[in-house]
Amino acid sequence: MHQITMIKIEKILNLLKARGGQPIHLRGIEKTLKIHPQTITRILDNYLAYFIETKIIEQYGFKARLVWLKPGRETTTLDDVLRYYEVKKKIRI
Repeated sequence: MHQITMIKIEKILNLLKARGGQPIHLRGIEKTLKIHPQTITRILDNYLAYFIETKIIEQYGFKARLVWLKPGRETTTLDDVLRYYEVKKKIRI
């Protein structure tokens, strides 16, 4: 994994922790952290899926994806995410 990816994962994780379990829209993450939306989606799906909850809201033809940390995951660190990712890679093989 690239160093830049790890930095972005940590930034997203810290933002979600700071929100204290309150949902945030992907565009909110993008505007706050200045990270491309596709990168955010990839990180959420590939690295943080185990640690977050997601809800998709559809209204008037628009979709909004809200994310927040699962209860009990407020103390998740980058090391936890990296350990989970390594286990996930081994299972896929």
